[in-house]
Amino acid sequence: MAGVLRIAIEESAETLKTLLDKQHAAVSRSKVQVLWWLKTGVVTSVNHLAQLSGYHRTTVSRWLSEYRQGGLGGLASGVSEAGSHSEDSRGDSSALGTGITRSRRLW
Repeated sequence: MAGVLRIAIEESAETLKTLLDKQHAAVSRSKVQVLWWLKTGVVTSVNHLAQLSGYHRTTVSRWLSEYRQGGLGGLASGVSEAGSHSEDSRGDSSALGTGITRSRRLW
C-alpha cells in the first residue's frame, strides 16, 4: 500500500511514554512523540506525522532516518533518558541538529 510508513520501533509504547514525559526540550519531545504515535498505531504516514507534530514532512522523515540508523541514540538533538542533551552533544552545535553553521570567508 503506497504511503504507508514501515519502520520497526524497538522500544515499547510504555518505554516511549515514560521517555516522552522526561523530555524538556521541545524538539526532543516531538521526536519521541513521533515514535510513540507510530508505535501505538495512531498514524501510519509521514504526512500525518508532520501534520500532528507541526514539523515539515522532510524534517520528520530525517528524524525517522536517524532513528533507523542509530535508534534513540541516533536522533541528532540528544534525546536521552534524563530528558536533557547527552554528554556527546554538549558544546557541539552540529550534534544538536540546529543546522546552524559558521561560514568562513575564503577571500
